[in-house]
Amino acid sequence: MFKPLKLYWLLVVAFYPLNASSSLKAQERREGGGVPILISANSAKNEKGHISDGEQGTKDKNAEALLLKQLSELARLLARTHHSQDAIKIEQEMELLRQGALHPMAKALLRSAVRNMEAHKFSAAMDDLNSALLLQPDTALLYRQRAQLYSAGSQSELALVDLARSIHLDGNDVAAWDLLSTVEEQKGDMMAAYKAWKHVLALSPAHEEAKSRLQSLHTKAFGQAL
Repeated sequence: MFKPLKLYWLLVVAFYPLNASSSLKAQERREGGGVPILISANSAKNEKGHISDGEQGTKDKNAEALLLKQLSELARLLARTHHSQDAIKIEQEMELLRQGALHPMAKALLRSAVRNMEAHKFSAAMDDLNSALLLQPDTALLYRQRAQLYSAGSQSELALVDLARSIHLDGNDVAAWDLLSTVEEQKGDMMAAYKAWKHVLALSPAHEEAKSRLQSLHTKAFGQAL
């Protein structure tokens, strides 16, 4: 039995225009380029023709390094923000960067998964996410979305495995820590849920639910309010 899905930040920005954010544009100007796109070895070429696997690996690593740098800069800004609307905008920009780093086919599969999740076609959504991860492994966003689907199907242990991978790859992902807290609470481990939510609050002090949920989890974990 699948539980109702909370689609976190992905549905907020899944079809958000890539040129809609002025501060993201400013970030692009500072970096001297746009949102990093991982280019497949079949499509990327140099002046002499197809690039080698080694050259493609270097390009991919450079794109990943740029992505992490941009996410880190936005994470520092998010931690200093104390207005919820500003926090939402920054988190959306971070999500745009994560999506921008996806291979076009992986991005199409992710969007298909989102549509299938909305339509409660969970098996089809899982097929989409598994295919996307085969195409582009070690992608935090994809692991987080698959963890969400596992959680909806009451497969908490599998969700935790994917969340561990996601957070290892991108520790500044508020939505991943949010989901981790939810999964731990579903399992009945209130202390772990409380600790994960403290991390949400550390990353995003202006998170709309942060303080009230922290108090609730503290009561459940320690038997008394903060």
